[in-house]
Amino acid sequence: MNRTQLRILLIEDNPADVALIREYLRDCPETDFDFHAVDRLSEADLALRQSVIDLILIDLGLPDAQGMESFRAIRDLAPTMPIVVLSGLHDDALALGAVREGAQDYIAKSGLSGPLLTRTLRYALERHRSENTLRVIAQAVSATTGEQFFHSLVEQLSEALQVDYVFLSELASSHSPDNSTLSAWGPRGAIANFTWKSAGEPAELVAQGHVVSLPADVGELFPNARLVKEFSAKSYLGVPLFDGDSRVSGLLEVASTSPLPNTSVVESTLRIFAARAGAELARVRAADAVAEWKTRYEAAIRASGQLLYDWDAVSDRIIWGGNAEETLGYSLDGLSTSIDWMDIVHPDDRDAYHAELTRSLAVRSAFQLEYRVRHSQGHYVHMEDTGHFCRDSRGGMDRMIGFIADVTERKRMEDQLRHSQKMDAIGQLAGGLAHDFRNLLMAINGHLSLAKAALVKDHPIHESLEQIAEAAHQAGGITNALLTFAHKSPTLKQPVRLTSIVEQSARLFRRTLPSNILLDIRAGADDSWVSADATQIQQAVMNLAINAADAMPRGGTLALHVDELPPNTDLLQVVHTRAVRLTVSDTGIGMSPEVRSRIFEPYFTTKPRGQGTGLGLSITHSILKDHAGSISAQSTPGQGTTFTILLPAIDPPSRRGDSTIVQVSRIGSGKSALVAGNHTLVRSVVASMLVSAGFAVTQTNAGEPADRCLTERGAHFALLVLDLDNTAFEPARAISQFREKYPDLDIVLITSRADALKQPDPHTALLRKPFQVADLCATLTELAAAQPPNPPPA
Repeated sequence: MNRTQLRILLIEDNPADVALIREYLRDCPETDFDFHAVDRLSEADLALRQSVIDLILIDLGLPDAQGMESFRAIRDLAPTMPIVVLSGLHDDALALGAVREGAQDYIAKSGLSGPLLTRTLRYALERHRSENTLRVIAQAVSATTGEQFFHSLVEQLSEALQVDYVFLSELASSHSPDNSTLSAWGPRGAIANFTWKSAGEPAELVAQGHVVSLPADVGELFPNARLVKEFSAKSYLGVPLFDGDSRVSGLLEVASTSPLPNTSVVESTLRIFAARAGAELARVRAADAVAEWKTRYEAAIRASGQLLYDWDAVSDRIIWGGNAEETLGYSLDGLSTSIDWMDIVHPDDRDAYHAELTRSLAVRSAFQLEYRVRHSQGHYVHMEDTGHFCRDSRGGMDRMIGFIADVTERKRMEDQLRHSQKMDAIGQLAGGLAHDFRNLLMAINGHLSLAKAALVKDHPIHESLEQIAEAAHQAGGITNALLTFAHKSPTLKQPVRLTSIVEQSARLFRRTLPSNILLDIRAGADDSWVSADATQIQQAVMNLAINAADAMPRGGTLALHVDELPPNTDLLQVVHTRAVRLTVSDTGIGMSPEVRSRIFEPYFTTKPRGQGTGLGLSITHSILKDHAGSISAQSTPGQGTTFTILLPAIDPPSRRGDSTIVQVSRIGSGKSALVAGNHTLVRSVVASMLVSAGFAVTQTNAGEPADRCLTERGAHFALLVLDLDNTAFEPARAISQFREKYPDLDIVLITSRADALKQPDPHTALLRKPFQVADLCATLTELAAAQPPNPPPA
């Protein structure tokens, strides 16, 4: 396997950290790291001038610069280079600030490991290169229009994405019964335009508005397709082009004779340039309509949602047409007579507008610019302005005809794509930290339960142990919240009291509320039982509480009330059963009906840029929908907001007594167990638990050491406890191999992963971390109860 080379500049003043990072990078099997370290920001400038660097890794706490000052300084020195930030124990907020200002990622020193470091550096460089690829393509096609744009786009996409074929097509219309290619590119260069039909092709689904991704099996699914027979395609990905009315107007497709290496990158790139190609296709169609018939041209412009202008550069007179009122709120007469276009261009964009107009006038070339224009209601709309000089009635080139398209939605989608990529990187980091933390909690909780079991009931140390247990429980909740944020936590629904969730949430956010906000908690009846994932419901409550606090900048009352709806209540029609109600109310600024109608939309936010993602209420809505519940909002501007949550009520569950622990405390007497796992603390505490249950225990690493131990002493063991975390093998295959040799061996799989396999047979059980002695013993008891009795001797 070919090893890639990555040249790193490390800016770190702690020699121990430098040595540790150097050691981690030296051990990476896939990449050769050319490592250069400096201990001051002042030395980084010289290093960047003297060496070829691919990526910068920087600690924000340096002798000659601190915090964001360090990041901004290195960003100014290397504005086009990817930067990854090293975060100290309490610097997560600072590191996230650096990510918001352009850092590709950050790594917490407290959780630093070789795999995490090398993976983060590679991913940061890959994202940076992907962004550069998009930028290169955009620059290559930005100065072109029409047929030249289409040809340039397919050529640039073929080279950048390393695919064999790129097709840009226009769908069939009333004028042409067949689809036609606008431009196509293949291994030998440009392919002549041709017509084709959608039937039997993957494009048939794309034409319906779907994104179709076939990374390696297009021939199996569409054996008679032209793509397969004529172009020998094995892989395919297609996205639709939309016109101004959100109808599919064309297709942007790629195909290769080999599997696509990275479909997510290909898809995101095609989506971005499909928007631009769709806009250009709409412009070309409109321009064709002008040449064909003026009245039909005006109708086409109106249908596409664009503005048309005809500008005489000598008299400075403009004739307007198209959708001025629908797009900007101005009448065509108003634009022509009483409104100066330059007055409604955003002040920050006027210099760029003047520069492009001056350039276009000097050489009588196409005018093309994106800028913001003030709507009649006061907000600004992103517009794409494209104009072309043509000969006027005097024979001169002083007449420009062009169109202006509203690209606000496209800009919003591009912002969402960039935000999604950053959130995915942060989510990956959060998920990794949470899984590592669960292993530590496993050791804490396990030894805690052993310590409590070893003490007499009235020992004075019990109170301290209970405090440790409560702290560990709250830490587990934080871990689950991190996994939920990273989309790595399964939905584990079980009977819980909604009152308890609300009270625990209140304890968490009470410390963060400003002193001028009064917290009013009314827990209601003790029988507020629901079937729910406590962590997800707590996240929903926290989201609502945070929004409520933000709505009261001058203080007020935040009220959380829990009760069970009485019978025959109209609200019960929402859940069609008994329901527990939670209301979250504030006395804040309230919402207008227009804002209230959109609050559950993803990425919708009324907060200033950088102060909110617009995801909190959307996630809350999804959580409650997954729990067969509902959420609604009532609000009046200036009088506050009330959110009402309904969840189906259940009967209180019966509780298992403590006698179970006594009955199973010596379940392993006279038996031997093998504990296999790569996390030393987890392996050690599990071994101690088994010893307390009477087992003779052997410990080993997972993988080959465990296989060797079973091969040598397999018949000696009655139980195998296998830790699935931090291992490279596939658990189902490993268990199948164990079963072939030892069909009666009891196996307990322990994991914190959400995608762990289910119980494959009666001799296997799954136990999620963190757990205590009682949980392990109960699992072993259930395994023993599930076994058929031994047959009598012959």
